[in-house]
Formats: sequence, C-alpha cells, structure tokens
Amino acid sequence: MKECTTCRNQMEDLRHTCPHCGGESFLSVGSADDPASSLVAMQRQMEAKQHVDRGGQLILQGHYGQAEAELRKAIEINPFNATAHANIGNVFIRQERYMEAIPWLEKALELNPWIDGVPEALVRAREAAQNEPYARTVGRYQKVGAWIGALLLAPAFLVIACLQPIDGVPGYELITREDFSIVFGFAFSFLVGALVGAIVGIWLGSRAGKKRAAKLGLTAKGYV
Repeated sequence: MKECTTCRNQMEDLRHTCPHCGGESFLSVGSADDPASSLVAMQRQMEAKQHVDRGGQLILQGHYGQAEAELRKAIEINPFNATAHANIGNVFIRQERYMEAIPWLEKALELNPWIDGVPEALVRAREAAQNEPYARTVGRYQKVGAWIGALLLAPAFLVIACLQPIDGVPGYELITREDFSIVFGFAFSFLVGALVGAIVGIWLGSRAGKKRAAKLGLTAKGYV
C-alpha cells in the first residue's frame, strides 16, 4: 500500500494517480516483506506504460485491432492504468462501437476521475449508443441492397452492351476482333451497371431498413 501525500488516503501500489484528489505523489506504507513492493509496482507501471504508448501509436496509425491487444496487455500487467482503459474506449469509438466503449470509459473515470477528455468522450459515446441499434439495422439493409442491386444490374448492363449493334453486328460477335475499345466498352458498361445497382440498392435498402427498425421499435434516438 501507499499513501497520497496530498489527501493522505491509502491505495494500491499499482495506482499512479490518487482516485480521491488526483495527486501523483505518494509515500510507501507497506512492509518490507510485502510481495507487491514499491519497486515491483514501479516496474509493472513502467511495463504497462510501454504497452499503452505502443497502443496509442497504433491508434493513430489506424491499426485498431493491434492497439486493443497492446492495451489489454497493459491492463493485465496493471489493472489500475486508467489511460489503458480510456484508450480501449477510444478504439471502440473510432470503430463506431459505442456501446462497447462505454464500460471502458466508465472504468477509466472510476480509476482516475481527473483524466483528460474521458468525461466528454463518455457523453458522446452514450449519445451515439442510443442511435447504434437503429443505425446498425438500417446499415445492414443498405449493404444487402447494394450487393443485390450491383449483382443484378451489372450483368444486365453488360448484356445490353453486348446486344448493341456496332456497324450492324451485335457487340458480342466483335469480341473476337481483339479490339481494345470494344472490350473496354463492355467492362465500362458492367461497372456502370454495378454502380447504378448499388446506388438503387442502397436507397431501397434504406427504406426497407427503416421499416424494419420501426417494427423493432428503434428510432434514431434509441428505443420507443
């Protein structure tokens, strides 16, 4: 155990911030035989901090899975590291997994009520989490609609292009000429069909998704 020099409250050796006053200066009050000695605690704090620093760099690089793994290692070493908990919450927020972010941010505040930026992030995550089930439902229908639309219209546009006469001859009969412009035209028609199909599919999927969300009692502000 150690004692905060500011508020005189005792806490675990692995804490590096006083949860009562935010102080960072401590006195050891444990016995010399205590296995969680101050030296061991400091070593574990430094080791955990290294994982936190690597996790922070990976977040900035957009490698969220690797960042989460590094931060979880930090917490295994030092479960009182508030920054590690807050950064895992940040990882989930960046992936728009707001409901998963909330408990991590809450734990970070429990460990260190004075940690910068976390109260604001928690408010945003809670607000966004209300919309998450609705957005997930609509988004799922939009994705399915986009794929179906693209798969239906891309071949249709290609068939139409193949049937179009070029110099009085159907396009598909001219492929054997190895004319690049003809092949390019067919490919372009296929891609245009896929794009148009995806756009139409997203629109129809959005309508279907909103209807499904309404049946489930979901709104953009949460449950009704």
